[in-house]
Amino acid sequence: MDKKLLIIDNDFNYLTIVEKQMSKESFNVTVADTLPKIYDYLNQNSPDIILLDVIMNNGEGLIFLKKLSSIIGRTPLIVISRGKDIDLIEKSFSYGAFDYLIKPLNLKDLKNKINFALEQRVNKNTYHV
Repeated sequence: MDKKLLIIDNDFNYLTIVEKQMSKESFNVTVADTLPKIYDYLNQNSPDIILLDVIMNNGEGLIFLKKLSSIIGRTPLIVISRGKDIDLIEKSFSYGAFDYLIKPLNLKDLKNKINFALEQRVNKNTYHV
C-alpha cells in the first residue's frame, strides 16, 4: 500500500524532482502551495507524512506550520528549506517539526529521514502490555 506524502512548497522545479523520486519509493505524492489547497487535502485525506518549506511565499510556510501542528496530530512533518537562520530552525521545532532539512537535498538522505520519521510514528503508536 502506498504511503501518503503531502509536500507543501512553491518551488516547482524542486517539487518535480522530489515527487518523481518519492513516487518511485511507493509514495502517493500530493503537492499543495496555498492554505486552501492544504485544508482541502487534509479534509479529505490523512497523510502519513508532510514535507513543508517554511520560507515559501515570503515566509508564509512558517504560518502554515504553526496552523498545521494543531491539525495533523501525530503525523510527522519535516521542514525542508533553504533557510539556515537559527531562529527559523528553532521556531520550526517549537511549532512541531519532526526534523529540519536544508535544500538542496540529497534524495537518498530525504528518503532515509522520511522512513525514520514514519518508523518513529509507528513506534509511538505501539503499546506494549
